[in-house]
Amino acid sequence: MKFIKWFEEVGTGDVGLVGGKNASLGEMIRNLTEEGVNVPSGFAVTAEAYKYVLEAGGIQGKIRDTLADLDTHDMKNLAERGSKIRALIKNAGCPAELEQEIRAAYREMEKRYGEGVDVAVRSSATAEDLPSIAADEPVLVKFGGKTVYQEVEGLYEAYNGEAAKNNGNGAGVRMEVPAMEEGKEVKWKRVDEIYRHPANAATLFKITTKTGREIKVSPDHSLIVLDRDFKVRTKSIQDLEPEDKIPVVRRLPDPDPVPDPDPNPDPNPETGRGASRTARRHLDVLEYLKSGEKSDEAVTDEAGKVKLKRSGNWKIQNGLPRNLPLTEEFLYFLGIYAAEGSTYKQNEVSITNSSPEIRKRVTDFLEGLGLWHEGRKINKGSVRVYCPSLVSFLHRVAGAPLNQQGKGRHCRTKRVPDFVFGLERELVGAFLRGCFDSDGDVGKNAINYSSLSKDLIGGVAVLLERLGVKFYLRRKLTRISIPYKEAERFSRLVGFECVKKAERLNALAEDYKGKEKHFDFIEVFEINPDLFRDAVEERLPREEVEESRCPLCSSVVGRTSRYKGKTRFYCKKCGKAFYEDEVEKERRFEKGATPWNKGRISRRIGARLLRRVAENYGAEEVLEGLNGAVMWDGIKEIEPIEYSGYVYDFVVPGVENFAAGMGGIITHNTASFAGQQETYLNVRGEDELVEKVMECFASLFTNRAISYRVDKGFDHLSVFLSVGVQKMARSDLACSGVMFSIDTESGFSDAVYITGAYGLGENVVQGAVNPDQFYVFKPTLRQGFRPIVEKKLGSKRKKMVYKEAGAGKTGTGTGARKAGTGTRQEKVGEEDRKKFVLTDDEVLRLARWACIIEEHYGTPMDIEWAKDGTTGELFVVQARPETVHSQKDLSSLETYVLEEEVEKLKEAGRLLVEGEAVGHKIGYGEVNVIENARDILNFKPGQVLVTDMTDPDWEPIMKVAGAIVTNRGGRTCHAAIISRELGIPCVIGTVRGTRVLKGVKDVTVDCSEGTGRIYEGRLKYRVEKLVLDNLPRPGTRIMMNAAVPENAFIQGQIP
Repeated sequence: MKFIKWFEEVGTGDVGLVGGKNASLGEMIRNLTEEGVNVPSGFAVTAEAYKYVLEAGGIQGKIRDTLADLDTHDMKNLAERGSKIRALIKNAGCPAELEQEIRAAYREMEKRYGEGVDVAVRSSATAEDLPSIAADEPVLVKFGGKTVYQEVEGLYEAYNGEAAKNNGNGAGVRMEVPAMEEGKEVKWKRVDEIYRHPANAATLFKITTKTGREIKVSPDHSLIVLDRDFKVRTKSIQDLEPEDKIPVVRRLPDPDPVPDPDPNPDPNPETGRGASRTARRHLDVLEYLKSGEKSDEAVTDEAGKVKLKRSGNWKIQNGLPRNLPLTEEFLYFLGIYAAEGSTYKQNEVSITNSSPEIRKRVTDFLEGLGLWHEGRKINKGSVRVYCPSLVSFLHRVAGAPLNQQGKGRHCRTKRVPDFVFGLERELVGAFLRGCFDSDGDVGKNAINYSSLSKDLIGGVAVLLERLGVKFYLRRKLTRISIPYKEAERFSRLVGFECVKKAERLNALAEDYKGKEKHFDFIEVFEINPDLFRDAVEERLPREEVEESRCPLCSSVVGRTSRYKGKTRFYCKKCGKAFYEDEVEKERRFEKGATPWNKGRISRRIGARLLRRVAENYGAEEVLEGLNGAVMWDGIKEIEPIEYSGYVYDFVVPGVENFAAGMGGIITHNTASFAGQQETYLNVRGEDELVEKVMECFASLFTNRAISYRVDKGFDHLSVFLSVGVQKMARSDLACSGVMFSIDTESGFSDAVYITGAYGLGENVVQGAVNPDQFYVFKPTLRQGFRPIVEKKLGSKRKKMVYKEAGAGKTGTGTGARKAGTGTRQEKVGEEDRKKFVLTDDEVLRLARWACIIEEHYGTPMDIEWAKDGTTGELFVVQARPETVHSQKDLSSLETYVLEEEVEKLKEAGRLLVEGEAVGHKIGYGEVNVIENARDILNFKPGQVLVTDMTDPDWEPIMKVAGAIVTNRGGRTCHAAIISRELGIPCVIGTVRGTRVLKGVKDVTVDCSEGTGRIYEGRLKYRVEKLVLDNLPRPGTRIMMNAAVPENAFIQGQIP
């Protein structure tokens, strides 16, 4: 078939054709059914079918015209245009060829499962022209246990090479990339996928920042920007303003420490090991050379010395010690070589430098390797040694010369050895010291480094980011300039071995210290003059004056006659009288107090002075984004360039960005389209199926989907839709739910967390019910035990079922329903509510499946399950990678502690309502009770959202909420999942939260103790951070109370 793919035919490599949901289903059916995991089969109507619908109907132009100049903040206009486009798609009708294939595929399902089989019809969006970067853009990643700086094209091949070893499954491949978190911090984040798209005869845009950083991106690319109001937003390239700033890496996070593979390093200097106090671990030279020679026989280890068997007399050649210790001496030598070293005829290494101090450092190191001896002559400032294995090693790690004669063979191909990027800072500093001692200089107001190798310049820039040293890129990416305000930091972390350069560096640092004014030329901002005005105004002294305003028209009103002893005010404009508690009192400044323009700034200003101004005004929170590992850089130029080839994009869940390009520009990556389009359950018959497929296609233009694409900078006609058609498990007659192969609160990896309720699974996913909960301990489950460590009975007050009672049978025509009946909510009887929806055997079977699925994908998984009430069978109906705790930094443990005692707060009547805690944080803010999604425009950033339950329509305000409180839902409901992703406190299942908190001004939401509690007022709390890497090991065993699994899961992660 042209437009249909059966799930058995697709896998994770087919996301672009069938979308993520359908690709995941196909992956499981093809690989996991043999291991006992039941997955209902079905087929995907591909993204090509969606394109065909638009082309056959000739409606692309009408869609684009309808969306022209759309303001997504105008909700009424957005709704009208979305409705118009959905009608366009439905009225275009399903082309005959596509309709025939859909009908034929449904008839095939009837052959498999019986006449009139019930199916679920789910949308799964995908995209083709995604925001992407050019093939030659460099990216720093952690991959395969190493830290690598490489062009994205090579990373794509390496990533997919590893995926191929895992049956094409990329979910088990561990790659991490630096990404921006919360608008200011840079952290290592896991890559979910790398996409590649053709861009032949295309136009890309080269973005150059004011500090000289560069990156080439596709025209669909959206950028993260900091605007004049110091708000972090995303904008398309076409919408950029001259004063917008884009984020670049100021300071890279250190990679995870790597233990020394040799637990007993040899202290004998003659072996080349244990030679320095800074030695951390060793490089195996033999392994490096084996990967470069044509055969293993060409490289050999002779008594601990590596030699190349390239001639008959190879045994007499100088050998290189097999184990090279990673010391400052070694790293300094590598830096010298990378900057100005050369090789000759595959057997000679030459280092030329006029400084005797530098030559002495080089010869001392070579002497330690047994390649140099005292008294040997240095010819014209050149240190030369003959060692074929050293030549081959340097070519492997620092770049091989070009195959040409004469000068320039080496200078354009040098690079920083990959292993340097993952080393400790003192070793990084030693490498940079070698580079700057060779090709660096100290100018009048900057420290400079020059090279004709773009790879070497890019690598040195990354190492400076590791050390947090600011820099410019100059002269078409051939020079790095470090401003003299960084001189002291550079001197401390890098410095010079060359005495003359060291003296000039010290003079430069002293010169900077001696100046009264320090100008910031890198971070200069054109800000909104009223940036601090609101913060200042809140702190100005005010008084209540006898000036009252009409509640209807805001005109000033005057006192009138009293009525029944109450003061009244009269509005001449409205002709109405109001009591005192009905008018609005005006607040104004005290006479003679701070002038009206206090807090206004109407000029360009540097970051250092801006921070000082904010501190003076007590408005430091306005500039919070300036105080992290990100620097906000101005845009110098956006240049269109012609391009043919592939473009690439990383998918980084949770943050949707990654650092790439020359100088580490934080670029916006592919976003997720999940949850924005429609799903239809209980679909039966060919006619209804065709109708629902077209409705799914139309749902690509729901209000939230349109708004999301505009917000993320996607071209509406470059995002497509596949439709999954899957046999329904009759969970309306039994139960369904969600499970995670990781604890959703603590991130404890040895637990399976399962939730379930009666009826179809939408109630659990949406949070419409409080479900049953089960915890299973994975290690003993694998050993054959029955380790259900906790069971919690949920209220399960209602269930979602099919509308018609006649729907109780499948597989035959008996009791057949009419098409289009859909679903309805039904109360659950008291007796059923008191029972668990799953038996212990069923809980354990689901837990085993979760382990199998996690093992296949190589990452914690979020899984939807269902039980068929007619057969009693359990099924997995969907699975996707978990994106919160699997991305979490586990090197430290944060504990939120309320400063006041809970019992005293209860006695004082300040505890208002309780529910189930999501996460372990505490937050506070002004209460905003919103009971209908139509009123979300009334929500202000930082407020506490209080509502019955949430769905994807609520996400725009959830992203700016200080905390979330809901009446209903379990820990796998929409509100819980989104709050975990956002890292904000959330209390679910309060039952009466909207009623109790209505009219309350401020509350504190406390999730720090397992039970979620909401207190009246803003309570003080503290955050205690425990760095796990540095914990001393006690002399006795630590016992842990496992009676409360939630606490045990947290404490169990302490090493």
